Amino acid sequence: MNGISYFWRMTDEGTDVTLCISTVNGNLLHNQRLLSQLDALETPVVVVNQVTEPSTASETLKSRLHRDGVLFFEDRSLGLSRSRNLALSNVTTTWALLCDDDVWLNESGCSEMTRRLAQENNPDAGGVLVQLEKENHAPWRRYDLLTKEIRGTSLRSKLDIQKVNSMELVLHAKNLQRHGVSFREQWGLGTQPAPGGEEVLLMNDALESGLHFKRLPVPVRIHPDESSGSPVNLTNAFVQGSTCVLIFPAWLFLALACWLTFKHVVQRKASFRWGVAFVKGGRWAWQHQVR
Repeated sequence: MNGISYFWRMTDEGTDVTLCISTVNGNLLHNQRLLSQLDALETPVVVVNQVTEPSTASETLKSRLHRDGVLFFEDRSLGLSRSRNLALSNVTTTWALLCDDDVWLNESGCSEMTRRLAQENNPDAGGVLVQLEKENHAPWRRYDLLTKEIRGTSLRSKLDIQKVNSMELVLHAKNLQRHGVSFREQWGLGTQPAPGGEEVLLMNDALESGLHFKRLPVPVRIHPDESSGSPVNLTNAFVQGSTCVLIFPAWLFLALACWLTFKHVVQRKASFRWGVAFVKGGRWAWQHQVR
């Protein structure tokens, strides 16, 4: 590591962050931008590689990341939420920065985030919400229109957490561990029938436990313009229904089903089948009462 110019160091104030990376079958090898950044930072890293098929990529990745400061785990299962929970259970720092294997870091943003986190000493913090950028450094969404803090279990808070991408989350690992809050492993990429929605349920569980989330106006991660959570399609309708039924009262769940279906149909983004899928997702989650 001699000669490396570190762009992200622990601060003198004692704030500490672990970078938690999830990948499958060594796919992180395809992200040379992030790999090169890992060589140029001085903060703990946990990498979970889920191996579902024989390949040389996993062994190559393991060898590539074999150095001090990196914990590397292989998991013979699938599911992004399981991967993240495994990473979080091995975090010994205060904060955990989630990172998928197709994103990379805004280097100046990481340094600014660390400086700001050094000033965050609220004992009830569930995490902070930072900004996500596209490849051209355009913001992922209109962050100036969003509430500055999500606190409590009001209807407003429940609606606000619907506007959060997991790549905007920096979790207070110690407080989540203390309250027993983790990702629900029936949701998230790699699972069926609900390959998404895991961040919404984690935030809801944190709010129900008395924790809260504050926004930091700092861009930290960069994501390719396409996202699995973006399109209006039947799979995402099912996922959205399966999370909303566990977050909102029954009357509001039905109202959302009608309103969202009407909106998508009017905007010609979907047909009435979208609403059917939304209700099916809600029925699945309700029948299984999954935690």
